[in-house]
Amino acid sequence: MSKRAELRRQARTEVKRTKTYNLTAEQIAMEKARNVALGTDQAIILLLSIPLKVMHDKYGWKSRKRLPEFCEAISDEYQRFVDGHYKDIFEYAEFVEQVTGGKFVKGE
Repeated sequence: MSKRAELRRQARTEVKRTKTYNLTAEQIAMEKARNVALGTDQAIILLLSIPLKVMHDKYGWKSRKRLPEFCEAISDEYQRFVDGHYKDIFEYAEFVEQVTGGKFVKGE
């Protein structure tokens, strides 16, 4: 096969692999919302799992009773935040700092 024929064959193959989809604005909005919800769920799972692992590894919470109770308490607190018990995340962070003395600061 000649070099030119090979280049034409590759060009046709590349075009066939590229698919184009037409979506309505509503479909795009639904997909965005689904992806945001999925990303949020994944972030929450990670952010709630980190303290659980630290409690287990660093502070010796090995109990099959205390760790699930901790998970439930964290989930309940998260739900209170979602339900609007606090104006925004900054108000909540300020409240947590006042109560616990602990503060998380955004890195630069």
